[in-house]
Amino acid sequence: MKIKYGFVTNSSSTSYIVVIPKSIDSENLLRRFSDEEEFYDEEGEEISIESLVSHIETLKSGRMIFGDDLSYEEYEICRDVVEKAGLVFTGVDCGSDRGSLIGVDEDHFNVFAEGLKRDFNEKEVCPSCGGEAAESHPCPYRTEIKGDEKYCTCCEECTTSCQEDI
Repeated sequence: MKIKYGFVTNSSSTSYIVVIPKSIDSENLLRRFSDEEEFYDEEGEEISIESLVSHIETLKSGRMIFGDDLSYEEYEICRDVVEKAGLVFTGVDCGSDRGSLIGVDEDHFNVFAEGLKRDFNEKEVCPSCGGEAAESHPCPYRTEIKGDEKYCTCCEECTTSCQEDI
């Protein structure tokens, strides 16, 4: 599976991860970032704005739209609008299947984004006192059954207390 960052054109098998903030009005989003005033399918039948708004609301709520569940034109309109609005987080190549739009709820995305800010090089801290953690060792406070030890990473000072209690 290939992960493509940003928007990828000419790839019908790409699924796009989309984050639409709750504060955005779906109809205004469609009207502002669409090239058309009115929408038509390949037979010339009008696609209602209400139908498109419903699809955008689906994405906003953190649900997914499969490309096969919409007409080709509806899918293309929704995809193009979220791309032009800068709401596509990334694209994932799904092989030969028709792509999809994967909505991620704004709150869940914010939790994910906070996780990305974390410094993965930070040292562990002692769960008892907040000092610098020691090597992992069997902990008598967490182990209920002998032979099924639970481990902790308390600091040197707290480790001494752990070892005295064993």
